[in-house]
Amino acid sequence: MTNETLNAAPANNTDGSNTQQANESSATKAAPGTDANTQQQSTGGETQNNGGEQKPANDGKGGASQEKAGEEGTKEGEQKSEKKDDAKPAPKAPEKYEGFKLAEGVKIAPEVQTKFEAIARELDLPQEAAQKLLDLAPEINAMNTKALIGIANEQSDKWHEETRNDKELGGGGDEATYTSTMALVAKTRDAFATPELLSLLQRFDAKKNPNGTGLGNHPEVIRLFARIGSRLSEDNKFVGGNTTPPAQQAHAADKLYSNTTSKPK
Repeated sequence: MTNETLNAAPANNTDGSNTQQANESSATKAAPGTDANTQQQSTGGETQNNGGEQKPANDGKGGASQEKAGEEGTKEGEQKSEKKDDAKPAPKAPEKYEGFKLAEGVKIAPEVQTKFEAIARELDLPQEAAQKLLDLAPEINAMNTKALIGIANEQSDKWHEETRNDKELGGGGDEATYTSTMALVAKTRDAFATPELLSLLQRFDAKKNPNGTGLGNHPEVIRLFARIGSRLSEDNKFVGGNTTPPAQQAHAADKLYSNTTSKPK
């Protein structure tokens, strides 16, 4: 019985060894297959994938695209350069401006024209551009004239009110005193004033009275005529033969000196 047991033991050991070797062999064979499907290695810019198949990390298309873009950029730059060269140079100021044309009735003093040309040359204006600026001169003059007339008329209205409120000339706002003073002023005016002086005293009107100043409403001008008339009346030396009633004389004087101002209140 003992011999049978001893004889049976080696047989079981042998089978176990064979089974272990078979399992190890099977495991060894399975391992490479598994590694080939899952393992990736990078070598020198190349990638191994799916059982050792290799693809380059850079297929060369990127480099070609960059080279093409560089060529197109160069061509575009050359085209822009050619267009710039073909463009006509901008006109510049001449060494001397000549042949400026002025609108009818417009005159420019020599010193003003010299200053204008100096500024135009400093701004590098060509002849045509400088001429366009000169063409605006009549409009600018008209605007300035209109503004000055408005200022002069406003001032004349203020003088008229100052005359009415003056103690000597208008009794500080007394209507009877003002009327009497203006009647005396009208009498003196008719005796001594020339048509040229009357034109200056009246308001400016571009067509009817281009020499007018509106000074006829100034209190000091009224005072001068009133004192001259008063002194001549006192000495009985006042001449002129004016038989117009005082009320009408006052109205005529008020019309002359106030012109378009409001009537006495």
